[in-house]
Amino acid sequence: SNERESQQRGKPKCEEYKISINTNEWWQNFNDPKLNQLVKLALKNNLNYKISLKNIAIAKTYITENTSDFFPQINLNYNLSRTAFSNNGAVANQQNSGQGKIFNLNQLDATVSYEIDVWHQVANSVNQAKSDAQSSAANSRVIQLSLISAVVNTYFQINALGADINSTKEELSLAKDNLKLLNSNYRGGLVDIGSVDDAKTQLESIQSNLSSLEKQKQTMINTLAYLIGEYPENFNLKIKNTLTAPISASLIPQSLPSQILTNRPDIEEAFYQILSYGYFEKQSLANFFPAFSLTGTYGYASSALKNFISKGSLLWDFGLNMIQPLFDYQKRASQHQRAKLQYEAAVLNYKDVVLNSFKEVDTALVSYQKDQASFIASERQLWATKEKLDLAYAQYKSGFNDYATYLNYRINFLQAKYNSINQKLAVLSDIVQVYKTLGLGVN
Repeated sequence: SNERESQQRGKPKCEEYKISINTNEWWQNFNDPKLNQLVKLALKNNLNYKISLKNIAIAKTYITENTSDFFPQINLNYNLSRTAFSNNGAVANQQNSGQGKIFNLNQLDATVSYEIDVWHQVANSVNQAKSDAQSSAANSRVIQLSLISAVVNTYFQINALGADINSTKEELSLAKDNLKLLNSNYRGGLVDIGSVDDAKTQLESIQSNLSSLEKQKQTMINTLAYLIGEYPENFNLKIKNTLTAPISASLIPQSLPSQILTNRPDIEEAFYQILSYGYFEKQSLANFFPAFSLTGTYGYASSALKNFISKGSLLWDFGLNMIQPLFDYQKRASQHQRAKLQYEAAVLNYKDVVLNSFKEVDTALVSYQKDQASFIASERQLWATKEKLDLAYAQYKSGFNDYATYLNYRINFLQAKYNSINQKLAVLSDIVQVYKTLGLGVN
C-alpha cells in the first residue's frame, strides 16, 4: 500500500497537462513568449530564408519572360549607311560605268515577327516556369520549417543546458564539501586514503562536466544568434536556465490521415519538379517538328533625306517562314533523351521523398513513445531519490546519520534531476520532430 501511494505521488507531471493543440503555429503550444519571439525574429531576419524568398521572385520572372513569346515581337530599326561599290563588281558593270559609285542610304522600318506555337512549345515553357516557381516556393517552405524546428530545438537545449549547469554547480559545491569532510576524517583516522582519492576523482569529473556543459551552452547560444540573423557578440536576449515547457500526449496530433503528408513542402517540391521536367521533355520533343513564323516589314528607304518620307521611298514585305532542321548529328535526339531521363529521375526522387516521409514520421513517433516512457521512469526515480533525500535530511537533523551520508543522498538527487532534465529535452525534441515530419507550421 505504501509502495502504491509512493508511486502515485511520484507520477510525472507530464501526464497532468491538457493542451489545446495548435497545428499551424505549433511552437505556441509550449506557452513560452520568449520562444515565440525568437521564432518571429528568425522568420524576419534569417538570411537563408530571405534568400529562398528571393529565389521565388527570381523564378516568377521566367514566367513573364516565357509568356512574352505568345505575342509578336515588334522592333523599330533605323539605318544610315554610305556604300562604295567595286569598279569591277556586278553593280558597276550593270550600270555600264567605269567608275565605282557611292550611295547614301537612309532606312527606317518596323519589323514584326511571330512564331506560331503549333506544337505548344511556348505553352509548355510557360508551364515549366510556373512549375519551377511553385518548386521554389515549396523549397522556401522547407527552409522555413527547418528554421523553425532548429530555433525551437536550440532554445530548449539552451534551457536544458542552463538547468544542467545549475545542478552541476550545486553538485560541485557538495563534492567540495564532501572532500573537505573526508580530508578531516582521514586526518582523524576515520577513513582511509582511498575514500579521499575517490572523492577527488569525483570532484574532477564534476568540474570537467561543468566545463563541457558551459562550452555546449555557449555554442548553442551562438547557433541561436545565427538562426535569428544576429552576430553572436550582439545577441543579448536573456534566456532562462530552466526547462519549463509542458509535456503532454495531447501535444502530438491525433488521428491524422496519411494524406496530410502531401502538405510536406519537400513532397510538394518533388512533385513540381516532376511537372517541370515533364514540360521540358515536351519542349524537346517539339524540336523534331518544323517551326512556323510570320514576318513583316514596313518602312521607308531613300538615298536623300529630302524625299525620305514619300510614296517612292516606301518599302514593305510579309511572309510565312518554315524551318525544319534535317541533320544535326543527334543534337535534338540527345536533348530529348536527356529531358526524358531527367523526368524519370524526378519521378524516382518523388517516390523516394514520399517513402522517406513515412519513415521519418514513424521514426519520430516511435522515438517519442520510447523517450516518453524513459522520461516517466526518470521522473519516478527523481521522486524516489527526493524522498530518500528528505528522509536522510531528517535523520541527519535528528542525529541518526552523519553529514557525509546526507551529502551522498543530495548528490544522488542532483544526478537524478540531471537525468530527468535530459530525458525531458529528448521528449521535447521528439515532439518538434513530429511536427516537422508532418510538415506542420508552414503556409
